[in-house]
Amino acid sequence: MEKLLALGLLAVVSLAVSAAEGPREPLCISGIYPSLAAFSQAKTECGIGAVVPWAGSLWFITYPAHYGDGKLYQVTPDLKLVQRPESIGGTHAGRLIHRESRQLVIGPYFIDEKGNVRSTKYKARITAIARHLSEPAAKVYAFDMEGGFAEVDVRTMEFRELFKLQPRGVTGTHGKGGYTGQGRVVVANNGRGGALAEWDGKAERWNLLENKKFCEVTGPGGLLGAPDDHSPEHLLWCTGWDERSLILKVLDKGVWHTYR
Repeated sequence: MEKLLALGLLAVVSLAVSAAEGPREPLCISGIYPSLAAFSQAKTECGIGAVVPWAGSLWFITYPAHYGDGKLYQVTPDLKLVQRPESIGGTHAGRLIHRESRQLVIGPYFIDEKGNVRSTKYKARITAIARHLSEPAAKVYAFDMEGGFAEVDVRTMEFRELFKLQPRGVTGTHGKGGYTGQGRVVVANNGRGGALAEWDGKAERWNLLENKKFCEVTGPGGLLGAPDDHSPEHLLWCTGWDERSLILKVLDKGVWHTYR
């Protein structure tokens, strides 16, 4: 009994000391914080579709299997993991910081500078968000895994589908990255057949650049987009592969170059 009392007293003292020292940083093991782990309730794959620092926090969306139970998470400066109640599921990877409206668009979520979250109801696996060619202050483009290409109003979050690319054979069967630069928007696909295609924002048809597997399309502006959406001075590049090697395609002053 005396030993139990002593152990109890020791525990109380330890708690008191910890409280006096203030909150402690979460457990870190070789740079890994177990308390920041995310899971899928469906017991399927659960990767990270996109991760972006914004509004004083780190935001990420989980990437489960086909139309899964993905969530939006916020990591606060004191390393607390918050599963946002605005989460609506899905399998998303698109992300863009929209400069004019000062919002982070990550998957189907719009997050303002104060960390307020709005959710869209667009039924798609959004893999890319890109700047709009003709109305950049008011809209963005959204590209999804099934080949849907839509424009989205950044104020109302209304989606309007412009193209269904997959049936046209333009983007293969597994949509991936997308980016706007040099007066065109470029999308990639790494599914069966694979594809890299571009559109000038006006034509009724897309220009198929290659029938090879491509994943990401970006430029030096990164998540903010090109400094000038139409200037030929800002490079745009894409990464892909075929049976021979890795491929890097670069758009420089309106001309495409291919490197292996």
